[in-house]
Amino acid sequence: MIKKSLILFVLVSFPLLSQSVDSYLSSLKSGSDSEKEQACTYLGEKGSNMAKTVVSEVIIALKTTTNSDVALACANALGYFKLNGPSTEALKERITTDKNTDVVYASLLALLNITVNNKQYEPAAKEAMEFADKNHRDDEFVADLLDKIKAQLQQLGIK
Repeated sequence: MIKKSLILFVLVSFPLLSQSVDSYLSSLKSGSDSEKEQACTYLGEKGSNMAKTVVSEVIIALKTTTNSDVALACANALGYFKLNGPSTEALKERITTDKNTDVVYASLLALLNITVNNKQYEPAAKEAMEFADKNHRDDEFVADLLDKIKAQLQQLGIK
């Protein structure tokens, strides 16, 4: 029974494993929300070595989606990529416009990953953190994360 279950699992999941990056990018551009979420999750977790080639598509998806699950997956992917510049700007834009604190939380975590990896506190990241501190501190999880981010950046000497 266990062997049959394992074989069935492998057979069912094999097509997902064999999907190419191009097909995930295609899903990100024109797929359903669940396909976009899956694409961002895959690209974030597996695509760090190709981040520079896919980051613009993830940024576009983050900026254009109205689905909070897709926005969460996009923010997480950008955090995995750890590329500053346009990623930081897109995350700042999402933090300053999104009312969903889960998306704000994920975006703040992504900004932390980018900032720590690049050892540089970009102005857009600083503005996003200040905005979140002023406008989202009423959420206990965001408030806790902001305090931890400030402490970690101070400990690392990133200003």
